Amino acid sequence: MKKFNAPVRIGMSILFLSLSLHTFSQTSYVDVTVNWPNWSSENRVEVYNPSGTLISTIDNGYSGCCNNSYSTTVSLGCLTDAANYYIIMYDTYGDGWNGGAANVTVTSGGTTVITNSGAGTNSTGTTIFFNVSGGCSGTCSSTVATFPYSEDFETGIGAWTQDTTDNADWTRQTNGTPSGPTGPSGANGGSYYLFTESSNPNFNYTFNLKSPCFDLTSATSSQFSFYYHMYGGDMGTLNVELSTDNGLTFPTSLWSQTGQVQTSNGDAWNLVNIDLTPYVGQTITIRFRGVTGSSWRSDMAIDDISLTATTSGPEINIQGNTTTIIDGDTTPSATDDTDYGSLAVASTLDRTFTIQNLGTTNLNLTGTPIVNISGDAAFTILTQPTGATITASGSLTFVARFSPTVNGTVQAIISIDNDDSNENPYNFTIQGKGVAPLTEGPGGVTADLELWLKGTDGLSYTNGQSVSTWLDQGRGANATVNTVGQEPTYKDNITDNINFNPVVDFDNSYNPVPIDGDFSFDDTTTQFLEGTNGLYTQDIFVVIIPDTTVNPSFGSMDVFCGDENPGTNETDATGIGLGAYSVRFSGEIISYAVGTTSSGNGYGVAETGTGNTYNNAGIINTRNNSGATQQELYYNARNIETTQNDMPDFSNVNDSRYWIGRSEGWEASTDARIAEIITFSTRKDDTDLTTERNRIQSYLAVKYGITLGVNGTSQDYVNSEGTVIWDQSANAGYNYDIAGIGRDDASSLNQKQSSSVNNATDGTGPIEGILTIGLTDIYNTNNLNKSTNPNTLNDKEFLMWGNNGADLNLAASTVTVDMSAGITGLTTNVTFTAMQRIWKVVENGGDISTVKVSIPQSAIRNITPPGNYLMFISDTPIFDPTADYRILSANGTNLETSYDFDGTKYITFGYAPQVNVVRSINFDGVVDYIDMEDALNLNTTNFTISAWIKRGASSANTSILSKRDAAYTEGYDFKINNTGRFEMSWKNGTTQTITSDVVIPTDEWHQVAVIYSGATANLYIDGVLDKTAALSAPIATTQSFFIAAAGKNTPTAFYEGNIDEVRVWDTALSVNQLHYIMNQEIEDTSNFVDGSTIPQAITNNEVSSIPWASLAGYY
Repeated sequence: MKKFNAPVRIGMSILFLSLSLHTFSQTSYVDVTVNWPNWSSENRVEVYNPSGTLISTIDNGYSGCCNNSYSTTVSLGCLTDAANYYIIMYDTYGDGWNGGAANVTVTSGGTTVITNSGAGTNSTGTTIFFNVSGGCSGTCSSTVATFPYSEDFETGIGAWTQDTTDNADWTRQTNGTPSGPTGPSGANGGSYYLFTESSNPNFNYTFNLKSPCFDLTSATSSQFSFYYHMYGGDMGTLNVELSTDNGLTFPTSLWSQTGQVQTSNGDAWNLVNIDLTPYVGQTITIRFRGVTGSSWRSDMAIDDISLTATTSGPEINIQGNTTTIIDGDTTPSATDDTDYGSLAVASTLDRTFTIQNLGTTNLNLTGTPIVNISGDAAFTILTQPTGATITASGSLTFVARFSPTVNGTVQAIISIDNDDSNENPYNFTIQGKGVAPLTEGPGGVTADLELWLKGTDGLSYTNGQSVSTWLDQGRGANATVNTVGQEPTYKDNITDNINFNPVVDFDNSYNPVPIDGDFSFDDTTTQFLEGTNGLYTQDIFVVIIPDTTVNPSFGSMDVFCGDENPGTNETDATGIGLGAYSVRFSGEIISYAVGTTSSGNGYGVAETGTGNTYNNAGIINTRNNSGATQQELYYNARNIETTQNDMPDFSNVNDSRYWIGRSEGWEASTDARIAEIITFSTRKDDTDLTTERNRIQSYLAVKYGITLGVNGTSQDYVNSEGTVIWDQSANAGYNYDIAGIGRDDASSLNQKQSSSVNNATDGTGPIEGILTIGLTDIYNTNNLNKSTNPNTLNDKEFLMWGNNGADLNLAASTVTVDMSAGITGLTTNVTFTAMQRIWKVVENGGDISTVKVSIPQSAIRNITPPGNYLMFISDTPIFDPTADYRILSANGTNLETSYDFDGTKYITFGYAPQVNVVRSINFDGVVDYIDMEDALNLNTTNFTISAWIKRGASSANTSILSKRDAAYTEGYDFKINNTGRFEMSWKNGTTQTITSDVVIPTDEWHQVAVIYSGATANLYIDGVLDKTAALSAPIATTQSFFIAAAGKNTPTAFYEGNIDEVRVWDTALSVNQLHYIMNQEIEDTSNFVDGSTIPQAITNNEVSSIPWASLAGYY
């Protein structure tokens, strides 16, 4: 950090090196390197010979203007050997240089003679002396001793260096050069090449490009080759020159070409082969020296450089994944297959390695065994080479297996004895990590699960925060940000979520998408995440919602992309993209590709020409076909593939690094919200819809409100065990807008509220996805429901629904129901008016408690009720006498109610005119009962419960009213016991019971009641006290309140006879109050209780002071 202190003038200080007697050669080669990371504009170095003559000045303007960095190496050439050369370091601000210990370095004859930080220097200068000795030969910054060698400039300029003594640098370029009528139209191979930019003022300029040193000391022959392109009316000269003094001088001309060769930008490149055999036995350096012509039409270009060498005798080389593994390598890497990555304990992974003989005579493998392995026992040699002798230019292979037995990272050393004189034995290290077997996976599928990124886990953020790390729930291949400022945004809100679940929001420009020419990944105006491994192409699932409409012309988004060739930076399109992503098809909408493309080549599969557009959440799935010879492409379980390209080039990519939001060679382009990404290293089984693939799809569909298949036809949905939770054929006619809530622990699924994401609208409002159901209530997000709502779902419980797709604008239908159907001689017709769209709701796996149901009021059309809207519920789609209803309440623009669905129900919405019928209800004692769901827990301090009954001959040991389970382990029961007596009991740890002394006669009307107050229960028959008992208070239960039966889900104790005037009070009535209302119906008068026959106006009104709110239930 620059310190803004007041400058202090300090007299020149001199630092002397201790001197000793030296024997000096005539000249030595001297380099001066400066590395100023901050405030370089304040710094300067001057170099002087012993007589005080200035040799060189190095600075970055020396103006003190700016906080910038600067690094360079200045070659002073061969200086006369002597003592007392010196440098003077200046800082115009006077406070010393910023940076490290090696801000300035001087080498002489390849030996460092000065390393200094400059921290103590000032504006008057600090002097350091040095000696020049060591000989006059250049210094090899890098040396190549393994051949063949190649450089294609696809990832930079490799080990080649730009000369600092010329006029300008060579430029790395893709496509054509900036000036039209000169230079090539593109690279010879790949995407990049180098050229001399000859535009003004670069006329008659020299451009030098120096190779690394090539060690040909063991070679018997060698050849250097390259491609060049020289098109332009004022083309200059391209020279190839050779140095044998490590690049200090280049006295030997190998090849030269002057003037235009090609006659257009698109002409083919020319190949040059140069025999280097005269120079074997030495270390050489090669230089391209381009000299431009007298105008801007002089862009000469080079590409695809290679150098081959043949050595005498055997020459061993070992490759993994077609990449050379250096002898003695101790740094395992996925690039050369020496890093096996993470593998579940008790699993196995095999890797094949190739032993090559690059020499001129046979290579003998002399070890026993041929390939020896030492280290952790998790590594073994599965297959040895088939022989011990490899002929010149031949190869053999062996297979090394990793089979971890414990968690943790382990290593082994592979060693191969041989008769290569300088690489015996050939050793390298391999590594792998054992991890615990996964217990959870998408759809419960853990076999070969490699990457599992999901918005509901691995993101410790709140809504609106930047995402720097997305933790993988699979094998630990976390997605992280490359550079601060590139973070996408975590969204968990009602507007941005997908079916109430959080997403990671990427905000990038998608038209046009620029190339990341230097593969620096450093553009902080873009947003993307990356991972070091985890992308497998055998089976990929991505849940995404684009923030624009995707069609063939909108632009392109690189969504989830990998790296086919890890050893080379290139414009690799491996992965999934939207729009003009793969550049292999015309009019592509969704596509998958592998590798790079040139002239339309390269494997790909796409949806083209369908006219489809995408602007909603969906599941993109691409996977191997059954023969692993090409890829399949699906959207929401629908096959959308229309075309394949270059099928012979198909290949799988295994455990590659990956990017979310961009690809390897193109800047970030995804403008979308991503909720989940999954990869598997094998194609998932789809023998039928109960196996792996549909378990994964069903998990994603339930979680994100997605209809699988064609809306209206759809397909089966299953849980993680393959059990069907939505049966497409059984639910025929109701396969529109399928959604559900549910819990599946093997999938880590806990979806407590849902709505179909289908989002079609008309001029009035939404016409798809209009029904929302949430456990207990509907929260802004599913996370809030999980964290706030104490009611839970049990494992494998699902509530699924779909609808009949009826047009919301159809005229309302009138349904007539005989509520007395089945009762001889009695008819009670009621009607209700309802929309024609009907939903089928199916409960699976257990009893799910009360849910909140919500629908936009605008969806219930052509219906204007005189009062409240209602939700109608029935066991059948014709709403027969099993029909029930719930009153809908307004919540903003939506209408809501609560209901406890049991089994299979049908629902619709509308209203019912009021019908008054004076009669009781007769129950058959076999199947008849009324279910009021989880309602009417008894007040724990004071309550009154009563009913008029006319019991039948078979009514002994049956429930008049109850709120208990079938086994009666909780709740309460208001019943006729097995002796025909009236009895009430409840469970509160023990059983509290009060029983009448008299038997209740059959076929006679009698009122039965219990008044509880202050731990005392009084039992009345026809208003007469029959029994008193001391009982401890009742407790609440989640069971359902039944009339004429008991036992939620498995009803029992069916009552035979008539029941009328059922009343449950949250207060203890007095005896007079009980008498006053027992023989009449009651009603609400100004929020107080009133008799419907005896009005409140009478003088002695016993009930006028009882608030209507004290009446908990009245039937």
